[in-house]
Amino acid sequence: MGALSQLAELARQDNRAAQIFLARVAEETHLHAHVTGSLPRAERVALLRQPGGLSGKSWLKTAQVDVPLALALLQSKNIREREGPAIALLTFGEITLGLRTTNVLIQNGFADEASNALLSVEDLPKDAIVLADSLRRIPSGRTPNYAGVSILPGKYRSINASDIENGITAEDRLSWVQFFPRDLWEGGRGAEIAISHTINVPSLQPLAQFCRRNCSESADRCTALGASVLSTSYHPFSSPLENLLSNEDYWASPRIEADVARRLPDLTKYGPWLRGFDACFGDEMTGLQARVR
Repeated sequence: MGALSQLAELARQDNRAAQIFLARVAEETHLHAHVTGSLPRAERVALLRQPGGLSGKSWLKTAQVDVPLALALLQSKNIREREGPAIALLTFGEITLGLRTTNVLIQNGFADEASNALLSVEDLPKDAIVLADSLRRIPSGRTPNYAGVSILPGKYRSINASDIENGITAEDRLSWVQFFPRDLWEGGRGAEIAISHTINVPSLQPLAQFCRRNCSESADRCTALGASVLSTSYHPFSSPLENLLSNEDYWASPRIEADVARRLPDLTKYGPWLRGFDACFGDEMTGLQARVR
């Protein structure tokens, strides 16, 4: 609560960096609900947002006046802006948010615009190359689901020659794949891929580290199971704002393990099947959630 209060005070003092960071934290409920959830509505709004209306207003609305990054963050929520916000976010170094915005374009049939965004910036991570490769299989104006084409690159596909040339691994492809609990329970190729590779997916390392520390004998199953219940598939544990807090620094911080538990849904709702697949994950993560949520 202390850190949020200090950030809110800086935002009220017209500190643009604080305004943008606080706005992003406010959007990521798992980062603050454990301290704001019990507050009266008025206090919660006053802590996270600027005055205006019943629910307040995002601090981005103030910061956008003279900070292009804030404007890009606001515009990224509007599909009618097409590729502009995605290009801006990628250019400003907000890689995770930029790629998420690009993926929204793809899902809404704007493959050409998504290609423009990816081609606008150099030195993108390898999972961006995976996304670009997927775009080549989608005709203009179509969505990823047309005729069975999936934007989940290489879901059950082996690494091909172009992957080897670009240094792409199965784990890079799995950054974009959403596995579900039923995939694990049904077994087969999907479960095999998830159990073998999920533990090495770069964007899932905070979860993988939890599993390695607490469930070393079943770390691969633990990570696959945790990933399967996530509602956000691409970079679910990303820093809220990479310009101010890199993913590396965030993942090395003392709070990351608790944030992993908060990002996951309430595991008590899943019943005994969770322990049936990996008892260690079920016991350890449920216990952690009880302490930090």
